[in-house]
Amino acid sequence: MILHNNKQMTYEKALRRAAFTLMEILVVVAIIVALAGVGGFFLIGQLNQSKGDVAKLQCKELAKACETFYVRYGQMPSSLGDLTAAPNGMTPILKDQKAIIDPWNNPYQMQMGPTGPIVFTTEPGTGRTFSSAD
Repeated sequence: MILHNNKQMTYEKALRRAAFTLMEILVVVAIIVALAGVGGFFLIGQLNQSKGDVAKLQCKELAKACETFYVRYGQMPSSLGDLTAAPNGMTPILKDQKAIIDPWNNPYQMQMGPTGPIVFTTEPGTGRTFSSAD
């Protein structure tokens, strides 16, 4: 008759079951990939919405810069490029040329409205327009 120690048998079972199987690992990886995909989808949507919010704020700031140009030089700028290059060697209203570029790397547009300058841009792909008049 062979006597077995119950503690010894439990330890041997634990040693045999100390690792995960390949199937368990694949299931966990598949769940993580699915969650990352869903999270990435919502992250991209938020990024596009935030670009629109930035464009709207920058349109309003550029319209105010046009009004500042009028107060300082007595005339409206003929284009937004005039805001970065002041006449007669004076200090420009905007120091950086990047200030007149929208979040999609397109230049902002300007037109004169009934109450003053209107600065606007259009989101590529969707065609949504953001302007200082909104």
